[in-house]
Amino acid sequence: MFVANRVIKITQFTDVQKWAHVRSEQNLRISIAGDWPTQGNDAPVTELEKQAIKVHVAKAPPEDLLERFSTLDKALRVEEHLSANEVTTAERLLISVTQRRPFVFEMGCLSEKRPISASSPIQNLNPFVDSQGLMRTCGRVTSSELSQYDERHPIILPYDCHLSRLLVQFTHRITLHGGNQLMIRLIRAQFWIPRVRNWDKSVIYSCKVCVIHKKKLQTQLMGELPKERTSFSLPFTYTGVDYAGPFEIKS
Repeated sequence: MFVANRVIKITQFTDVQKWAHVRSEQNLRISIAGDWPTQGNDAPVTELEKQAIKVHVAKAPPEDLLERFSTLDKALRVEEHLSANEVTTAERLLISVTQRRPFVFEMGCLSEKRPISASSPIQNLNPFVDSQGLMRTCGRVTSSELSQYDERHPIILPYDCHLSRLLVQFTHRITLHGGNQLMIRLIRAQFWIPRVRNWDKSVIYSCKVCVIHKKKLQTQLMGELPKERTSFSLPFTYTGVDYAGPFEIKS
């Protein structure tokens, strides 16, 4: 019964005219070499559906990524409607890329638990790599309970990089064109930039708003006093008398 049902289905869904027969003496050769007798090239052509799809390709950020942006908030928010975690991740990625360019040897030594060279410009900062792969300083306020982790271990940024400049410009803007001391205080609460005071002065001097407000106001010369006030005269030489009092005038 099983074989009969199979035969019925085969005859229903196949064309008997296209069946092929294999002789007994050829059965072994065909099963080994796969040399099946040709029956013509009349196989149906199947047209595959072509449809455009969108994919996300993950690749390393280019070296000139930061050079495309003029402000820090635009660099962090390339796309709209980002969450706080996504902005933090973008900031951490930019910092990591910036650190690995000038401090490639230092990052290699710290990753392998080896001391960095004495000629390194950040050797006196006692740097270390945190759990997120960022290089931080280790100063004398490590055991402070009143300071945050970023204040106790600021992130190291090189002086001559575009990210440091964007950071100083962003701090100057959020402090409402604050002065040098205020900007240094806010920057060092999270980052350590060598010679950051030079960056602050450069940003302040190039700010048009600060230049306008610090510009010295022009003064006007006072007019000359009349001769009655500058010439000597006897008392009551020039007097005025209120002889009638005020007049009431109807409009």
